[in-house]
Amino acid sequence: MKKFTEYSARDLLAVGIVSLLLGLVVFMDSDRMALVGWLFVFLTLVSSGTAVVFSAKNKGIVNTLSALVFILTFCMFLLFFAGRTSCHSRERARRISCASNLKQIGLALKQYASDNHDYFPPYDGEKGLKMLFDQEYLSDNKCFSCPSTTDYADRKNLISSYHYEGGHKEGENPDIPLCWDKDKNHQKFGNVLYLDGHVSGITGADWRDRMTSQP
Repeated sequence: MKKFTEYSARDLLAVGIVSLLLGLVVFMDSDRMALVGWLFVFLTLVSSGTAVVFSAKNKGIVNTLSALVFILTFCMFLLFFAGRTSCHSRERARRISCASNLKQIGLALKQYASDNHDYFPPYDGEKGLKMLFDQEYLSDNKCFSCPSTTDYADRKNLISSYHYEGGHKEGENPDIPLCWDKDKNHQKFGNVLYLDGHVSGITGADWRDRMTSQP
């Protein structure tokens, strides 16, 4: 029985170490594999904890390593959980700031249309948005940069984090998208400015396909 528990403890310790390493590798592969990573962490906790119990009477290297693996995994669990929570909170704040940028752009577009026979800037992309800045409908070009990116908009070379679709005018379908996040801005999420001035945040990998059907 003693040999059985000793061998069992060693086997469980081996399983725990392998699970810990696999869990670390999986967690580095973005959110897509997060559930698998948590399963590996759970397996590590169970196997190393059981190994500690099996080797409790034999205060040898197996017992010591099992305890260390258990403690290390538990600390990793706490740190990773706290880190993910903090990252999600920061991303939520950036999404709100991004929506605020689009609302400012929407107000500028409304003012431009009011002065141009209800027409919005005719050009797509940065060229259309730059008209708002050049004609002083927007005084701060920082609103062209999504806070989730490293884009920087200066006076000469406008690099916008948003795609603008020109050629529309007031009075058209209010749910036509005018300006929206580029794909790189967020992960599986995008803010969209509609013709009537409201901004909606859409979640999902297919958010761009669904933005034309949003109320």
